[in-house]
Amino acid sequence: MIAYRLCLCAQLPPDRRAELETALEVAVFTINSAAPHPKVLAVDIVARIADHFPNLLQEFHGQFLQSKTLTFPTWSRKVTALTPTFVPGEAFEQVKLRLGQHIDPTTVPLQAVFVRARHGEHR
Repeated sequence: MIAYRLCLCAQLPPDRRAELETALEVAVFTINSAAPHPKVLAVDIVARIADHFPNLLQEFHGQFLQSKTLTFPTWSRKVTALTPTFVPGEAFEQVKLRLGQHIDPTTVPLQAVFVRARHGEHR
């Protein structure tokens, strides 16, 4: 059986996701009235699903990348353990700018995985 899924790399408010899901449902049932109900998966849903399968990183990117990655809950606990209140460091604005460029939907990033350059290193 074919299932229809639309994955968006964007954060969507629940009402917008429901609106897109309804439009997708109309299109799907026009093609196949017996198809299962379609789902729109926004980035928050995809992240929750991916978080249950951290070993997929190893399968697709090797042990090196897996050893340098954390699940979202682990990362969250780690970054707030010592400093629960965010205090930007000296490199914050540069990293913020690079990350913003990496996720800009109007451009194609050079690499699929964002890797922060080490201090003094340019990427």
